[in-house]
Amino acid sequence: MKTIVILDKQDNFTEIIKNIKKIKNSKNFSVDHKTHEILLKNGIKHVLADTIIDTETRLKIHQQSFSYLKWFNHIHNNEFEFCGRNMLEIIDDNEFQILLSQKISKIFCIKNILDTENPEKIVTTYENHKIIKNLGYNHEIEFISEIKNKERLFFDTIEINFNSKILPDRISLSRNRYLQIKNLLENIISKIYDLEYKNNKQNNLLFVEFNPESYDKLLNEIKNFKMQPVLINFRRSSVWSKKSINILRNSNAKIVTYNHFLDRHDKKKILKNGELFRKKILELFENDSIFRKIFSIDGIEFWNMIKAQVLDMYLSRIEERLSYIVVAEKLFKMQKFQAILSLNLSGETEKIFSDKNNAPSVLLQHAFGNYSRDIKSLEMTDDLNLIKDKIAVWGNVMKDYLIKNYHILEKDIIVSGSPRHDSFFGNSVKNQKDKCVLLTPRPIIHDIDGENSIKYEQYKITIEKVLDAVKKNNLELIVKLHPQKNEHNEQIIKIINSIDSEIRIFQTGSISNLLERCNLMINLSPDNYDASTTILEAMIMKKPIIDVSLVKERYDFEFLKDEAIYALDSSSDIENAILELQTNSSKRDELIKRSQIHLEKYLANHGNASKKLAQKLSGIN
Repeated sequence: MKTIVILDKQDNFTEIIKNIKKIKNSKNFSVDHKTHEILLKNGIKHVLADTIIDTETRLKIHQQSFSYLKWFNHIHNNEFEFCGRNMLEIIDDNEFQILLSQKISKIFCIKNILDTENPEKIVTTYENHKIIKNLGYNHEIEFISEIKNKERLFFDTIEINFNSKILPDRISLSRNRYLQIKNLLENIISKIYDLEYKNNKQNNLLFVEFNPESYDKLLNEIKNFKMQPVLINFRRSSVWSKKSINILRNSNAKIVTYNHFLDRHDKKKILKNGELFRKKILELFENDSIFRKIFSIDGIEFWNMIKAQVLDMYLSRIEERLSYIVVAEKLFKMQKFQAILSLNLSGETEKIFSDKNNAPSVLLQHAFGNYSRDIKSLEMTDDLNLIKDKIAVWGNVMKDYLIKNYHILEKDIIVSGSPRHDSFFGNSVKNQKDKCVLLTPRPIIHDIDGENSIKYEQYKITIEKVLDAVKKNNLELIVKLHPQKNEHNEQIIKIINSIDSEIRIFQTGSISNLLERCNLMINLSPDNYDASTTILEAMIMKKPIIDVSLVKERYDFEFLKDEAIYALDSSSDIENAILELQTNSSKRDELIKRSQIHLEKYLANHGNASKKLAQKLSGIN
């Protein structure tokens, strides 16, 4: 009897490993990188099934997954409205899209295995069993374990990182526990330092989910133009550090706190409506026929495979979202704002606070946007297709791209420069060390490619090549991880520590201090769909840049056309490139010169973007 074993990531692999070793003459498949590593560690021969899907299919899955984000448009009623907002719409698009992309990729992966192998018997996990049955296969199926894995949502766990010798590197909290602690601390701190927002007659600007440490100059310029910054941060607290508190105090900024705005009556209203909407959503989700039509791809219906997690996404956070809506209603009745600034338009807070006519919405470009028309469909993660009123961009390259490709009117585009990079100018060589390299490994994310074990292995080999070259040439290495939550960051740390545990690895804090110390930056890119903002930051501080991509083919981005960086792929001679930029001053100077030419073209108002934007916002209408 031809038997195959299909495994995916599980909370507890101990029982699974014991059981798989008992199965004779089976062909084993892993459908994600974590499973591949565990099987490899236990000496179990297997096929990397997640590598079967080709790039074209992966891009198709990614693009299709975005079409499902507006599924609620198929529901024609207003039963789910609360204070003029559709409760079905208020979920985090990024979290939803990651779920969709991962699930659909897994479906295609398992379908490919079964169509290719045509087994008589399948041994697998409970989650994979659901997929196989949903695909319509009638093979004999046996469970590898009786344990049902708990499938968690991406933002159900909050990680807090510390760069401290006293505190642990990071702690993880449940979403509810984190919000309880956050709301309590904000309530105390806002009272102690007089940061609590109160109604006033000033011109107020509302900042939605901003980190004060990244935008300290902008907050001060807002104050200089006789406006008051008001911050609303329902995810990461705006008073998360002593530095952020001081920035808020010095700029006369105020914060909107959950406890200050919600009284006993509001909380009763939220609980009552929470139960009402919970009942309505449960009733809606019982009508599987509607959802099976919406959630299908290539004739494959996959609603049953995401239903539990999508339902959890709505039900577990109903009261949280209702609370934010009530705060928004009370705030906008209390105060007319000059403008509402946000860094995206797809998060829960942003959807609630940027979707009212109380004031014009201004989307602030927050990353190194280098775009190519060839991959326009992949730009949805930057929310350029969601712009409602205005956007503030970093320069004319971005402005011209938006006018040409998104038909945004020139009057709705503010060319401000990058306010969060004002402080980067003029700090290039003060504390520079001649033999210090900064490595910025950009983690693999699953929103476009889904799972791909080969990419993880290729990434590991490339990091090892960089570390080997640095060690052989007696160079100091510092590592700066991407600050956002990503499980691949943990694997990157393990790879580096296994080679040299003395290498310093940072995740939080500004990259400017690290760039100031180094004389070369190496950026590691897992794909070629966009560019890391660290590349721009190194350009500003006049550091030569090596960008190593895991893929050979690159899109025609402006900074590549300008030859502003040393562009390599993972098969290139990385050591030779490092030595060339460390020892050949003319090569180094020429690369920096070209980067400055590109910077002049791409970025407006060097060191003065905060003042320029504040000036524009003071006269906005």
